Amino acid sequence: MVASLDAADIEAASDQLRSLNVPTLLVWGTADTSLPVKWAYYLRDMIPGAREVFEVDGAKIFFPEERPEDLVPHLRRHWSR
Repeated sequence: MVASLDAADIEAASDQLRSLNVPTLLVWGTADTSLPVKWAYYLRDMIPGAREVFEVDGAKIFFPEERPEDLVPHLRRHWSR
């Protein structure tokens, strides 16, 4: 299901995302071919609770599973705020 997401899905949810006023972490793989990194910045600018984008060089959509060491530090920092 995650692999089938595309930009149209983000755009379809834009009204709901604009009202998402909770701390939001955006960690994005730079090698994702389905949703390029520009979408992370689009989401950052759309979601009131999002402030930063962390890019993971060379990572693709399933990088949290394949490279958890690239995600965990960002999660810990986010959760500690």
